[in-house]
Amino acid sequence: SEPALAGWLLTAETLVPEMFAVMKPCFDGIADTTYFTHHIAVDSDEHAAWMAEAVDDVVALYGPACVPLVLEGMADAWAETLEDPDALVGRGGQPCASP
Repeated sequence: SEPALAGWLLTAETLVPEMFAVMKPCFDGIADTTYFTHHIAVDSDEHAAWMAEAVDDVVALYGPACVPLVLEGMADAWAETLEDPDALVGRGGQPCASP
C-alpha cells in the first residue's frame, strides 16, 4: 500500500546515513569513500526530510487510519536493514566498526 511504502522509504532514507557512517571506516584507505561521505550529509539533511513530508502527505490523503500501515512499512524497512549485517556476521564475518 502507499502508506506502507511511505513508511518504508522514510525509514530507509533515515537509516542510510547511519549505516554509511558505520560502513565508511571499513573502506577508508582501500576505496574511494566519497559516495559514503556525500550521502551521510545529503540523506541526513534532505532525503529523510522529503520522506517525512511524504508521510505527512500520505496521512493527509488517507487519514489517520493509515498510520498503522505506515508503521508496518517502517518495521519492514528496519527488519530488512538488519538482514545484511546479520547474514555477514552469520557467515563468520566480524563487524568492522565497534558498536
